[in-house]
Amino acid sequence: MPVRIDIFEPCDRLSAAQTRQQRCPLPHTKPDQQPPFVILNPDQVATVADLLVGASFEALWQVEGAKLTAPYAQWENPEGAAKENYLAHHTGLREFYGRAATAHRAVVKAFWY
Repeated sequence: MPVRIDIFEPCDRLSAAQTRQQRCPLPHTKPDQQPPFVILNPDQVATVADLLVGASFEALWQVEGAKLTAPYAQWENPEGAAKENYLAHHTGLREFYGRAATAHRAVVKAFWY
């Protein structure tokens, strides 16, 4: 079962030196809201791309890494496996939104809890 994390909570606990003190510009749905989709216009996509470029994975990992590692407890190297997995997701999102912003594209964001 995936770990559910409030995307705003880690940013609220980081120091000003670790983050640009921005809240995530992604609108999001509630677990019971249907359909679980939002459409980001090209300006919103560019804002998300900028946020991801400025977001330090290492700073976020320092705040939330232990919680994200918990589901990997039975793995040989739990922290390394969890960190590698989430870093790959973070990098993929950064690349995806960067390409979409460069192409001035909208994005349909789906949420499944």
